[in-house]
Amino acid sequence: MPDGAGAPIAVRREQPCVGTSAGDPEPRAVAPSCVAPAHPRAPFDLRRAERRGRCAHWSRTDRKRVALDAAQVAAWRGCFEAARRENLIRRLRDSETVARRRAVVAERANDAAIIADAPGETVWVSAAFVRTTGYALSDMVGRTPGA
Repeated sequence: MPDGAGAPIAVRREQPCVGTSAGDPEPRAVAPSCVAPAHPRAPFDLRRAERRGRCAHWSRTDRKRVALDAAQVAAWRGCFEAARRENLIRRLRDSETVARRRAVVAERANDAAIIADAPGETVWVSAAFVRTTGYALSDMVGRTPGA
């Protein structure tokens, strides 16, 4: 089935299993709901693959090309975008958690610490820095350490 331009479209990417994780007992319930609208007349034999303990992914076991029309490509893209969005949200939450943990460690450390931006201007100093040097955060913000 060609797309609007008349050329067949080959799908080679793995189909993400949206909304499931590697620990889910029955993730197949979600994968066909993404695949079926994309290519309703062709049976899909799916296999499960895990990458570094992350979300389970499903792909065709035969790895053959599937020709899709424009509407079917839109359905596939919708599934990919939903999976991508979920992945980005999860990664953002994970990075925020890590940032909060690091902030707690930096604030409670007994060593003086300065955080500077790319041009080298101070953006944050630890409480130990204030105790050690006597300079408050307001005195240091915007200044270059050592200058």
